[in-house]
Amino acid sequence: MTNEMQDFKRAYFAQTGRMAREAMAAKARSGIYPLKLPIGYKRVFAEGEERIEPDPQTAPIIKLAFELIARKRSSLSKVLATVRAKGLKGHSGQPISLSALHRLLTNSFYFGEYKYNGSVVQGNYRPLVNRGVWNLVGRCS
Repeated sequence: MTNEMQDFKRAYFAQTGRMAREAMAAKARSGIYPLKLPIGYKRVFAEGEERIEPDPQTAPIIKLAFELIARKRSSLSKVLATVRAKGLKGHSGQPISLSALHRLLTNSFYFGEYKYNGSVVQGNYRPLVNRGVWNLVGRCS
């Protein structure tokens, strides 16, 4: 391969990478999370638009986990047993682990905001819990 061709390929891939990063940043600024969604949400494409919606199968289980911790009715281990019994699985398809449940319960995405490239972004989707419940859970877990 000639040096000109290698230079062209390098420039092409650099340009493509920049365009992809810019597109993801624009998506994030509009409130649509550009990365893999947390458990409990799904992407819906309708009428040429992308939306994030609660997953009807997993969102109620996640809400229950937040409620149990917020009301101080259960320890994290008991909540883990409850959500596993209800069938909550991680992205891998395996039952959710204790550390994954802790990360889930401390993820601000569930009350409507997320961090992207160091900035806090207000999400354009329906939160599963309100900020007050999320704050209570953060103090308990």
